[in-house]
Amino acid sequence: MIMRGVFRKLLAGGRTQDILVNFSWVAFDKILRLAAGLVVGVWVARYLGPSQYGELSYLLTLASLFATFSSLGMDSIVVRELSRSGADGAEILGTAFILRLAGAVSGVALGLVAFLFIGQMRDSGMTLLFLVISLSLLFASFDVIDFWFQSRLQMRYSVIGRNIGFLVGVAGRVAAILCGLSLFWFGAIYTAEVAAGACGLLLVYGLSGERILRWKFSIRRCVALIMQVRYLFLSALLIIVQARIDQIMLASLLGSKQLGLYAAALRLIEFFVFLPMLIHTVLVPVLSGDEFIDRRRHDEELLNVYRLMVLIFLPVGAVLIFFPAQLVGVLYGPQYEGAAPLLALMSARLLLANFGIAKSLFFLRENAFGISLIGALLGCAINVGLNFALIPAWGAAGVVWASVISFFVTIFLADLLFPATRRNFYLMVRALGTPWRFRAI
Repeated sequence: MIMRGVFRKLLAGGRTQDILVNFSWVAFDKILRLAAGLVVGVWVARYLGPSQYGELSYLLTLASLFATFSSLGMDSIVVRELSRSGADGAEILGTAFILRLAGAVSGVALGLVAFLFIGQMRDSGMTLLFLVISLSLLFASFDVIDFWFQSRLQMRYSVIGRNIGFLVGVAGRVAAILCGLSLFWFGAIYTAEVAAGACGLLLVYGLSGERILRWKFSIRRCVALIMQVRYLFLSALLIIVQARIDQIMLASLLGSKQLGLYAAALRLIEFFVFLPMLIHTVLVPVLSGDEFIDRRRHDEELLNVYRLMVLIFLPVGAVLIFFPAQLVGVLYGPQYEGAAPLLALMSARLLLANFGIAKSLFFLRENAFGISLIGALLGCAINVGLNFALIPAWGAAGVVWASVISFFVTIFLADLLFPATRRNFYLMVRALGTPWRFRAI
């Protein structure tokens, strides 16, 4: 009923059927990935144990810090540009691809340097594994094909192509467990999954009648994209640092086992973010359309989205707060019992994540990426400072508190600092206080 209301209220107009079909494909993709990914991911965690699972999480987290150099934070910008009438798709895609590829090469190089200087596991085997994982950034450059299908509301092609890679990854992890393979192979399978996903996107792009050889690079377009994403890139970099640096610091100060427990709890939180992410993916090309140029109408629909974020959180948050031990015990087993109190604390982070996802729609509409950058910088500084202060005293629980406080500052309080964003702060507060009014708008 809620989702039907979303489309009736947010998508009034002639495109409703296309949106519903697009949403169905995205929903299928998310549900498949989350269901199979959770089952296999939990199996991997139980197989490796907290210490080795923490080592794998450490390497993946460190690599993700440099993934922003590949994405450049341009995802929503490219989708928006492709969604506009008269857009030169071949030029936009070709330019975005070259920018992402160049960024990926830089990300791999910088990541390897960072690992050698600050990494906690610098033996030859772990260095090789980190390099293998980092190579996934190169294959992720082909995600621009996904942007094309998003802008055309043809997500079925992206779903089919990307799930080729996902199924390769799932099958590889199951085979690695059944064959008793070492930690190295789980990192290699991660990169193989991204590579297979890129091949899948290329395949469906060709089958849809498009040709990658038609892409073209434009200096003018390149400069325009860089000017549009420069703040967004820095903001995305700070946000990923804010979201992931705690895991690096936790491993450095308390060891890989504590990181394994924290990562196990965080995986469940990330599982429950799937619906807000799904809604965001569908709404970016819609709310970027000409029919939502009017600020008042856009704000009304955004308030509706914020209220929906609260409604989505309430039942999930109740389970996380009142039944964390049972949830962790069933999924991970007794060796991960230390993750249960962390999971309960992370419920607040889930609510903030829901609002953060929806809030990106506001910044996209206003082109307020410079303000977003300042908020992310403030949150990142608070997070790092609190981690240094709280980890020695409270252990992994200190990491959770640091992240919750820093994200609250970034997502809510920072909006009060700027006149252009104060109305968004009031929209979020109104949504928190009146979620039941979602259908009345």
